[in-house]
Amino acid sequence: MLNLGGFENTWAAFLFDGSPPSSSNAVPPIDFHLPDFPQLSDASSKMLDAAQMTTMTKLALISLVQKLELGVGLLIDYSQETTSVTCPLAAQAALLALENENL
Repeated sequence: MLNLGGFENTWAAFLFDGSPPSSSNAVPPIDFHLPDFPQLSDASSKMLDAAQMTTMTKLALISLVQKLELGVGLLIDYSQETTSVTCPLAAQAALLALENENL
């Protein structure tokens, strides 16, 4: 079951306590700032075929994998930051649409 406790002192309180939307609980302006896309290493942009990988030394392959792992980590962090920004934006947009319906 969804726990709605803690919303009574938020901008969206009127959704949970039955009171109408007003200037005291208006939705704040939406901030559309997204995080900057990460700088990935050159390793992530160079596709190597099997013949090229066969000629690489073990150390070169390990280095390539480490660079790719770093790139994947950066992309995961970017994805999580983007999600943390866009989820509240979606909620704010829904609240604004709800307010506009009631005008």
